[in-house]
Amino acid sequence: MHSCQLRNSPLEFQQDPEGKYYYLLNNVQDIFPGETRFRVNGTFVLPSPNENENENESMKIKYYPDNMDGAVNAMGHSILGPSDSNTQGQINGILSQCQCQAQNPTPGPSFGPSPPMSPSLELTRGNSFGTQSRIIQQQVANFADNQLEFNQQILRSLAESEQRDLEASRQLVEVLKKQLESEERERKILEEQLKQKEMLQQANDRMVLLQRSIEAVLVQNYELHEYPIPRRFVVLPEKFARKVIRSMEDSWDDTKSSVSTDDEEDQEGLLDMIKNYDPRNLLEERFRLYFLCECGDPAESGTGNSSTCTSTQSTTNTKNKVHLAKHDGYQLSRPTHFLKRYGPYVLGMLQILRFCLDVAKFVAPVVGLARESLDNVVDDVKSISEQTLDAVNFSIATLEEVLGRDNNIEALYSNSDGNDIFKNLAALEGADLRQLETFLRNKDKDKILGNLYRTTTSEGHVKWVCLEHFEKSYRDNAARSFINAIATNHGFYDENLRKITMTLSSPITTNDFMKQLITYSFTTDELDLTLDFGFNYANLAKIVKKLERSNVKILKLDLKDTESTRPDFKVPGMEKYQPLLELMSNRKLQQLTLTGIDYFGSRTSDLPRNREHSKIRSFHHLNSIRTKDIPRLVNILSCCSNLVDLRLGSHTLSMYQLELGCAIGALSQLEVLHLIGLDNENEGNTKTYTEVNGNQYEEGILSKLVEGKVKLRELVVTGDLVCKEDLDKAMHAFESTLETLVIESHLTWVGLCSERFKHRCSFPKLTHLHAPLKEMKETLHKLQSTLGLNLSHLGVIQNDIVLKEIANLTALRSVSIHNINASDLLPLWESFPENGGSLHIDSLSLRLVGGCEDSHFNLMVVSLRRLWLEGIDQQLLEGLLKKLDFSNLEILAVIDCGFPSEVELALVARQSDFSKHLEIHLGEKDEKKYQDGGDNIWVSIHKPSSFEPKSASSGTALSTASSGKESSQKLDPRRVIGSQDHNTRYLWYQLMN
Repeated sequence: MHSCQLRNSPLEFQQDPEGKYYYLLNNVQDIFPGETRFRVNGTFVLPSPNENENENESMKIKYYPDNMDGAVNAMGHSILGPSDSNTQGQINGILSQCQCQAQNPTPGPSFGPSPPMSPSLELTRGNSFGTQSRIIQQQVANFADNQLEFNQQILRSLAESEQRDLEASRQLVEVLKKQLESEERERKILEEQLKQKEMLQQANDRMVLLQRSIEAVLVQNYELHEYPIPRRFVVLPEKFARKVIRSMEDSWDDTKSSVSTDDEEDQEGLLDMIKNYDPRNLLEERFRLYFLCECGDPAESGTGNSSTCTSTQSTTNTKNKVHLAKHDGYQLSRPTHFLKRYGPYVLGMLQILRFCLDVAKFVAPVVGLARESLDNVVDDVKSISEQTLDAVNFSIATLEEVLGRDNNIEALYSNSDGNDIFKNLAALEGADLRQLETFLRNKDKDKILGNLYRTTTSEGHVKWVCLEHFEKSYRDNAARSFINAIATNHGFYDENLRKITMTLSSPITTNDFMKQLITYSFTTDELDLTLDFGFNYANLAKIVKKLERSNVKILKLDLKDTESTRPDFKVPGMEKYQPLLELMSNRKLQQLTLTGIDYFGSRTSDLPRNREHSKIRSFHHLNSIRTKDIPRLVNILSCCSNLVDLRLGSHTLSMYQLELGCAIGALSQLEVLHLIGLDNENEGNTKTYTEVNGNQYEEGILSKLVEGKVKLRELVVTGDLVCKEDLDKAMHAFESTLETLVIESHLTWVGLCSERFKHRCSFPKLTHLHAPLKEMKETLHKLQSTLGLNLSHLGVIQNDIVLKEIANLTALRSVSIHNINASDLLPLWESFPENGGSLHIDSLSLRLVGGCEDSHFNLMVVSLRRLWLEGIDQQLLEGLLKKLDFSNLEILAVIDCGFPSEVELALVARQSDFSKHLEIHLGEKDEKKYQDGGDNIWVSIHKPSSFEPKSASSGTALSTASSGKESSQKLDPRRVIGSQDHNTRYLWYQLMN
């Protein structure tokens, strides 16, 4: 392949009819012989047909003045052009052609040396090769530009595609958002509809209640005017009725008996009078009108039957039936006219009275009140009751004879029970009742009205009842109203213990509650009160004054006032906590528990020296004890010489001084002593020592107890207060009385079993021994093998000897084990009935137990009521909770284990297996983890008795809102109880009892 290039060559051009210039192909080929393709500015152009009819001018080329700079030989391969489709193949073809020409030049004759090349030919070939090289370079450059543009087009296409995808995704997100918004709107609409439906139902309920209230008011207004006097009465002959009534009054009052042995003649005369009474002399007798107590519902007043009732019916049911009022009655001035006007009504009331006056019902009040020494009197009264019933029957028969035995009357009252009589008996209207007074010989000027009291029912009906039923009705209604008010304020009332648990959040609610407590003092014996607001001296003084007027005997007061950093300084006698000291003068108070207090000594003043001794028998000061608090506590203890139960300290560090030990040792009646977290430290951080056998020992509080007259049956000590010498002395001093011993300290040894107790049984009453002290293996082994303890609780540390013999402790019900490997617990597992043993454990405490892999299975087959887990690895804890038997478990304590979401989810998954009364106790760190996790709602409950919705053992309306989790993934907050204001060890002591 060769090419040639000429510049500035003269070339003729022509013009077509349209005015466009062109070259004839023949003319161009004259200048470029043999060329068929030409290049203009690097671009190849092709000839086009000529419209002339001349064949020689059949082809033309568009006119490019001075721009046609090269041509391509027709014999060569085609060069890159606009119509090429395989660009890379063409480039490869050009390159291969150039290489072929370079390696294989045109051969000359083979029979001689080639003639020398002329200089012009060499110049032409050089120009040809240079031209081909430039063409190739130009084509490669064009190809690179085209490839770059192609790549850019691909990138632009990809970017546009990504943009379209992004836009589609954005549109999809918008659609999903709109769907979510639509669903949220639908949910809100549904909630609003449900709320409106609920509000409508509440409105309907309120409307019904309002209608009932209006009806009750209308009925009450009507009956108050229509029934100004009692409407139930009977008429009995005066001769025997007055003595019978007096006998009933004396018997009910239980003050004297009208049929005593000193009055036998009157008794015999009364019996003879009843036996000889003839109803046919009715019109010749004097009569008295007696009102009846309208106790009970009318439908219940006459349901008894004398032929079927027995003498074993309760007094309570008897008192709720119709009976004669305790009154002498009213003498009738015109008995004949009275019977004609009121005869049918009196006959009906006598029928009712006959159903109520059977022997058992009539005598029941007397039997309930009579003493064993009055058996003869009871028999006599029973005889009178029987004769009275006969007299009523005779009176009924006589009235029927006087009224002429009207068929309607006979049909009305014959063969009917009391219920039918009440339905058929026409009530007396206001005019009849007002006219009744005209038949009474002695007008009731004082309006005593038979010693009956008018009361109204919830439906507005008027009833006339005796004093006993009036007081009972008032108490019941008042108590019900008070309990409802407690529930409204998120409190809880325990009817069995007569105990109120209440949290007050403001001075206004506190004042209202205390007023109600005084008004309904008969309902409350025990009060657990929490002040959840910033109170001051005046608020506390009002509470204390009103408590003095109440009937509270057991008071637990939590002030929640431990966040202040320093005490407020007030005028002496006006300190913030000073009113609490006034509780010592409360003559009704028997037990006082104070919590949530700080700087007690700085916020109180001394009690007067001439102060009367307190009646309090139990004093619990479960707060941090500072150095300045000790003189105040000593002052209090000096005024409470009758203390039987004393509990001091809290989980925070508390101080102890010798004066406090002396004050405790002076309590001669003390039986229960709990010292929580106390440290044997005096002013100036100096400690007191005593010398024993030439050696100095740190003097603790137990030394003062031994020196005093105290005989403890329960001793609980936590902290560093106890020294081993004092503890050994105390064990020997209290061996005959001690029932419970709980020691939690850093003691390394304690001599619970000395040589002089080897051959006889010591601690005969000890049932709870919790002393996880180091190096006690031999001591506890002697306790078991030689002393024969009958323990119900045992707490040990690293003691495999006792665990090997634990199966012999048949009375054991509670076990606490510290710092032990799971492999050493094998004797304990084998002692359970589930594994063939005979040890029935209800409570188990595992603390810092290592190697718990096998404990999962062992605990899985054990049915416990209380389980305490402390310092257990989180992974092991999670695995344990997934397999634990919750069917009988009532208390699960998780202390210092952490409470991650995995542990909570493990519990949530087992909620369906929980027993009804299960409580989950958390330590302080676990509680914080539980609250900070945001996985649930925190509700503080004071140990509810059950977990059904109620007024507030919770008394609370529980919220189920969540933060990030569904309600199904949360624990029931009513089951969770946080750390209390005391040591966790002390909490275990409370739970194991």
